[in-house]
Amino acid sequence: MPKLTFYKQARVDGGIRTGIDIDGTTVFGRFARGGEESDPALSWYVDVRAEGRSLPDSPEEARHWFLEQAPVIKSGLIELADKLESGVDIESWPIAWPLVRGPKGARINIVVSAMRRPEALAIAAVLKDLASEWEKTLQKLRAVRPVSR
Repeated sequence: MPKLTFYKQARVDGGIRTGIDIDGTTVFGRFARGGEESDPALSWYVDVRAEGRSLPDSPEEARHWFLEQAPVIKSGLIELADKLESGVDIESWPIAWPLVRGPKGARINIVVSAMRRPEALAIAAVLKDLASEWEKTLQKLRAVRPVSR
């Protein structure tokens, strides 16, 4: 069964990595550098994970699918943000939030984790920001070419 994942990750060094995976292979990505010193450990991440028979298996179709699902995904991001506004017990991470109004033939979950308490307190704002920038974020992603051996 095909699996699509949109991900956004913040690193300890302030870098932000965003992308789309199809069955575990990154097909689109973007990296915004952080501070001078590299530290690839994650501070937080947000995944929008989809699984189902009706999912596309090509990069451009995957991006288009995520754009088509914008209303339900954005609504889910905002719902989850509202739920986490006052914070969450760190022992509960990661949090998987199923979207009940998803498309026929696919299941969508928003999966969120923060590595430390300060990031956990800010995760609601991250979710709301992602919801407001959803289409723009998807459009900015660039194709990732496999490394030849």
